[in-house]
Amino acid sequence: MSNSTNNHKQSEHFCAALWMHLHVLNDGNTYPCCMTPMEKKNSLGNVNDTSLFEIINSEKAKSMRKDMLEGKPLPASCTRCVSKESSGMTSMRVGMNHHWYDQIEDLVESTNEDGSVDELRLLYWDFRFSNYCNLACRTCSPLFSTSWNKDFIKVFGENAAPPEHLGLINLDGATNFWQNIEETIHTAKEIHFAGGEPLIMPEHWKLIEMLEERNLYDVKLKYSTNATMLENKGRNIVDIWKKFKHVHLSLSIDGTGDLFELVRHNGKWPKTKENLLKIEEAGIDYWLHPTISLLNIFRIDEMHRDFFEMGLIPIEKKAHEEYDFNPNFYFTSRFHINPVFWPNYYALETLPNELKQLATEKITKYGKQLEKDHGIPFSGWEGLLDIMNKKEGNPEQFKKFIKVTKDLDKLRNQDFLKLNPEFKSYF
Repeated sequence: MSNSTNNHKQSEHFCAALWMHLHVLNDGNTYPCCMTPMEKKNSLGNVNDTSLFEIINSEKAKSMRKDMLEGKPLPASCTRCVSKESSGMTSMRVGMNHHWYDQIEDLVESTNEDGSVDELRLLYWDFRFSNYCNLACRTCSPLFSTSWNKDFIKVFGENAAPPEHLGLINLDGATNFWQNIEETIHTAKEIHFAGGEPLIMPEHWKLIEMLEERNLYDVKLKYSTNATMLENKGRNIVDIWKKFKHVHLSLSIDGTGDLFELVRHNGKWPKTKENLLKIEEAGIDYWLHPTISLLNIFRIDEMHRDFFEMGLIPIEKKAHEEYDFNPNFYFTSRFHINPVFWPNYYALETLPNELKQLATEKITKYGKQLEKDHGIPFSGWEGLLDIMNKKEGNPEQFKKFIKVTKDLDKLRNQDFLKLNPEFKSYF
């Protein structure tokens, strides 16, 4: 397919992921990326019965590539990136194009008329090997955490999730998938580990050993981790990270103190704080990636202040960083806000308008003062506020939020309202 006349890299209808990336879940279903809603209709195939080459050339993948090259609007499965971009926030799509397009331009140019590609060139891996996790975060589910199973059944009922989404879900039996990994590991440029919690996952350590055995220390390692555990069976992950040329951590920390322990159930803040400071001291590259929902929208200013005062997210360049730090990138490389889209009852747009106004005023006041005192751009907060305010509140989903919150408080002996008194009149 001829593409020479199009500037795909800058096009709002193009995403490089369809040529060099796959997002494999622990049940084997495979998606274009982690921003794709995890619904069966969006799956490109399943690694339990299909090879990676067949998946990247599935009918859905071919159709998406073909439409992109023809300049057609992105499909509904790309709505999360589209929504973030329309609110002035950066998106995974933009990042993919910026970082990877130049390395796949020849592959894009040689795409066949039907959208198929003749080469499996997976430069960036995102394989979620298991849902094995030590936490039961309120915004999560059994599909991504083994620690959620009992509470999920008690709160939502035995039939609320398919039986195959309860218990340990992993890819240990996907023989062809592991063979594909062996065959293509030498082509990987970047590997994203997530879960579950990757640092306690046997499959994570298996892949690390494969990289070490082949001396593939040039592969960039990326993690989405809760940072609650840095050691596993006598091995300290920080020591291993130091062997690799580049490691980047996306630290999933949604609050500090009691709020952290409420949102990220089973996590202990003192130990997690200690680990965060160890990561900083070791000079490991990271950003804080708080998931922002109804659970912590009124505490995001306090959360940021705590992290800032701990020295984790300074406006200045860090000692280990090779390049000067640009304050305009503060909200993409220091405090990378992740607004919840699912479950819907935790999404910010669900809030009643009165609470939206109250949260907007609180965050605006903090953000403006932060910009005045430290030069941190207020524009970084505006995208979050836009996502929250662009739609009217959803009373039905807000009622569900209240019910689930009450049920979990009772079940876990916690008190959401003690930490978020703004909601008292609604409970």
